[in-house]
Amino acid sequence: MVDTSALVEPVRARVLAARRQENGAVKPVVLKPMAEWGFDGSLKDSIGALELRATGTNLFRFALSRELGAADTLTSDSIVKKTEGDNFKLKFLIREIMRSDAFRKPR
Repeated sequence: MVDTSALVEPVRARVLAARRQENGAVKPVVLKPMAEWGFDGSLKDSIGALELRATGTNLFRFALSRELGAADTLTSDSIVKKTEGDNFKLKFLIREIMRSDAFRKPR
C-alpha cells in the first residue's frame, strides 16, 4: 500500500488551523481516503468498492460513439488483453480498435 500521509497531513493541518480560527478550539479531524489502487494486477480498489476500467475500454466506447453492448464488451476486453503486452500504448490501442468488427462494421 502507498503511504498517503504526505498528502493527508498538510490538508489536515489547514483544516485544523481554519477550525481554530473559527471556534477557538480544536476539533478532531479524520481524513481517510475513499479509494486507493495498488495496481497489483487488478483494477479493484484496495479500500472501497470502486473498480477502474482500462483506458482501452473508454477509448473503444468513444471510437464507436455509443455505449458498449455485451458483444462490444467482449471485443473491448480482447483489445485490452492484446495491448497489455505493449503497455497499453495509444497507437496499439487505436490500431486494435480500428481492426475490430465493431468499428469497421457499425450497427
